[in-house]
Amino acid sequence: MGLSLCLVACEKALPTPLGEDGLPSSGQQPADQAGDNPADRPGDNPENSYHSQTLEADGVSWFSAILQGTLDAGGKSIDDAQVFFLVSEGEADLEELKESGYVLGAALSSDGSFSLTLDGLSYGMMYSYAACVKLGTDIYVGDLRSFRTRALNVAFTHGSVEDLTAFSAQFKATATIDGKGSVEDDSYVIYPSPFLAIGTQVDNSGALVYDDVLEPSADGVFKLSLLEADKAYGYVLGYLLCRYDKQEDETEVIGSYVPSFQTFQTKKVSDLSNAVNLGLSVKWASCNLGALRPDDKGACYAWAETSPKTVFNGENYAWCIYEPDGYFLKFSKYCPSGAYGYNGYSDTNIQILPGDDAATRDWGESWRMPTKDELAELCATCSDTRNYKWERKSFGETDAYVITCLKNGNSIIVPAAGRYTGAFTTGDEQYNTSGFYYWSSTLSEDSAYYAWHSRSDFQATESYYRYLGLAIRPVTP
Repeated sequence: MGLSLCLVACEKALPTPLGEDGLPSSGQQPADQAGDNPADRPGDNPENSYHSQTLEADGVSWFSAILQGTLDAGGKSIDDAQVFFLVSEGEADLEELKESGYVLGAALSSDGSFSLTLDGLSYGMMYSYAACVKLGTDIYVGDLRSFRTRALNVAFTHGSVEDLTAFSAQFKATATIDGKGSVEDDSYVIYPSPFLAIGTQVDNSGALVYDDVLEPSADGVFKLSLLEADKAYGYVLGYLLCRYDKQEDETEVIGSYVPSFQTFQTKKVSDLSNAVNLGLSVKWASCNLGALRPDDKGACYAWAETSPKTVFNGENYAWCIYEPDGYFLKFSKYCPSGAYGYNGYSDTNIQILPGDDAATRDWGESWRMPTKDELAELCATCSDTRNYKWERKSFGETDAYVITCLKNGNSIIVPAAGRYTGAFTTGDEQYNTSGFYYWSSTLSEDSAYYAWHSRSDFQATESYYRYLGLAIRPVTP
């Protein structure tokens, strides 16, 4: 998604300590390198003593500060003087600063003043420092002072999962810095960037393994789609603190908030939140029967059978009696004419009964298969370009239509589920992987052999052998 996730705040160390030109290097005790510090011996020939004074830091920002000091030589020459600062992160006393402070060289002016610009500091951090002078073998250490870089106050607000369905969820999050979207100075623009990381597994340490990292929309909303139904997901909702360098035209992560992961569970496919209002006479399910995602093909069913299978022919069709002589099929249910019924059987059922409706059987009585007219109504939206938009898209290796109602913005994905086509006998079946074949619940008026389904292009309906294997897209009132 174009978002690089840094899990640890990136803090800049102080600049590399200087050890050249005879100056002591980091980790040494500067004043003790040459024995005692003359500045610590006020009774020892004070007229020859030089004095180093530490001044208050100037220009303190988030990442830099200017250290200042002065050298009082009592009118004597300062040509041979070397000046530097002892600097330490955090609060330190003078002895600790001498023991372990960074030694950073400075430039001495003719009036005895000297300064050093510190860059690459950490925001909101205290630093201790002292101005120092070296003359020959003597080192003079000024008073201890401290400063704190400017803080970056990030306010991060977010809620729990919202609009949860079988296949989608959303989160909202906002992050501000000092009450604004960003802050800046002459060198940098600093801003918090919220992120949502999601996954379904944890590693050996119990940390969530990220499958995806998302950025929010302009209004701070993270929208998750094409989730799997009835599945647990882990998520981390946090932010990265980013710094844009105006001069270098580069952005880096300087901090982050990464809390422990939480979980949510998508709803079952049978939940009514799975019903999509397309402005038609019924609401359509978000996915096919037997699918776990909207872009899954799902399972194939023979007409009026309630269990999926992969072998479809007249011999294994539930409502057919196969007579080998002449390869002729006779039906034991859904047969308006005795001419097609076994031993002259007939009934008046041209609509699948609830007990034989696979959608009702799997998802409950709120769902059923669409009638011929309801399926035809959906197919006919292909030509209603004023109210509907059809898009042909690929989801992995699956071809699909995305049908959107322009009046309310709702949409469904209709995969090319294909169909199982076979002959009367076992062994002649074939699976056609292309085509948008979907059953209706309506038997053909012309022949008990046929039931209505969508055409291969999904733009009209037709009838064909009812023992074939087609997909089902459930509906609800």
